[in-house]
Formats: sequence, structure tokens, C-alpha cells
Amino acid sequence: MRIFLKGLLGFFVGLFVIAVILLVALHSFGDNSLSKREIFRLVEKHSETILADINANDFADILTIDGVTGVESGDVTAVECGGEGLASATSYYGFYYIEADKPVVQWNGMFDEADSDEMIQDGDGFSYTEMHGDNTPSDNVYYTERILPGFYYYEWHF
Repeated sequence: MRIFLKGLLGFFVGLFVIAVILLVALHSFGDNSLSKREIFRLVEKHSETILADINANDFADILTIDGVTGVESGDVTAVECGGEGLASATSYYGFYYIEADKPVVQWNGMFDEADSDEMIQDGDGFSYTEMHGDNTPSDNVYYTERILPGFYYYEWHF
């Protein structure tokens, strides 16, 4: 009887450990992003600080703003505000600054003029759908919308 109880206890301890590991893993793949409205407010509130950091090419102050998870600088300065999902069901959210004040399809601060030329009007902004090699639409969809002069909200869905 004693061996049976030890075995049963071991089973439940193991089950508990597995449950805790699964909960931690699921939480890490959860939504850590700001909403569109929150990103608009963030830019409206901190635009002067953001522009000062961009002009100085030093993003220390931007990175202290609640909700900012990263900054990439290239053709544009892209500020990441989180994402959600796993693998092919992932979405990323943020905003970018472009001195030319025009909407573009950007990824990690780089943009492709050809892709940007393929954007279509979509509500208050513009959307773009990536195409497969055989010219059929993929499930990779991008949306961008102007917040302030030079500042644009973006979201990528893969």
C-alpha cells in the first residue's frame, strides 16, 4: 500500500509540474501588445521625445516609454509595441516615423518601394497583402494609418 501511495504522489507531483510548465509557456506566447488606440495615444503624448531621439540617433528615451518593446532604424524608424501569436499565426504592432510623411510597407525599419506602391486604401489607412511566387495572395497582411505628420501606425499579420 505504501509503494502505491508513493507512486500516486509522484504521479500527481509530475502532473503538477507539467501543468505549471504549460501555463508558463502559454503565457509567454500571449498578447503583450498595445492596442491601436494605445499606440495612437503613446505617439501623441511622446512625439517630441521620439523625434528628439530619432534626430540624435539615440533611442534610450524611446525605450523607456511604457509599451515600447524595441526600435529598429533604417529607411524609417520603426518602434515596436508588441505582438501576439505563434509561428504562422503571429501579429506585430507598432508605429514608424518617416520624414517624407508617406505610408510605406516596412519591416524592421526597411521598406520596399514596390510593395508600398501596391498598397490600397483601407478605411482610414492603407493595406497590403504579400503575394506568393505564383502571384496568389498569401495570408501575410500589413496595415498602416497616419497618426501625426510623419508618424504611422502599423500592424503585420502572418
